Amino acid sequence: MKLFTEHFNLIYVDGFRQSEVKTGDVEYLPIAYTRAVVSSLIFLTDVPKSILLIGLGGATFPSYLKKHFSHSKIEVVELFQGMVTVAEKYGNFKQDENCIVIIDDAADFINKNHNKKQYDLIIQDGCSIAPCPLLILDTFKKLSSMLTPNGIYIQNQIGMDPPVIKNIKDSFKDFYYVESKSINQVIVAHNSDRIYTKENLILRAQMYQAAENPTFNVVEEYARNYKRLTDIMINSENYLEYK
Repeated sequence: MKLFTEHFNLIYVDGFRQSEVKTGDVEYLPIAYTRAVVSSLIFLTDVPKSILLIGLGGATFPSYLKKHFSHSKIEVVELFQGMVTVAEKYGNFKQDENCIVIIDDAADFINKNHNKKQYDLIIQDGCSIAPCPLLILDTFKKLSSMLTPNGIYIQNQIGMDPPVIKNIKDSFKDFYYVESKSINQVIVAHNSDRIYTKENLILRAQMYQAAENPTFNVVEEYARNYKRLTDIMINSENYLEYK
């Protein structure tokens, strides 16, 4: 892990940029996929009361969500205590009664809590490339069961890996994706009967832009570009299964 600190803190893990943080500014989202994840909040129907974040990283998402959803209860599952130390020392992150970090393996946490806890918003940013225990069918089904009826699941994904996409399709009622203008795609899934049309997403983005005033254009960068994956013909015989 390497840190280059001045006004901007860059956090590297295993040679890859994990996060980029601007001291004192939780709105600073220079990495494309983080903007795509934040844009995907337009799928929410209400302010989330309960939020689960899988993977802390540089705490970009919990710091942003704490500011914009100040009364929400946020749980962050992170494997390494060292990441918490780094996020608190070099990022804009502080734990409090509404935002706590749980040191645990995310797959173990899901296995222990899938029939006990439900969340209005789940963001999975702990694992984006298969093979990984967070991307198998059983885990997706458990994550699906942890959503409230109107809950939204958001995932950072590197590449539209067919086995992973099939596992998501088999676990949630409906799902969408958007390119983040980098190697990452962001997937949004839910279990309600709601259909999000492009017009509806643009309207939601305009409302979000006016209410939350993000530092980038949610409408032009992302809202116009979501695709509903259930509209795509998928030949499951072409998939290698990750069970």
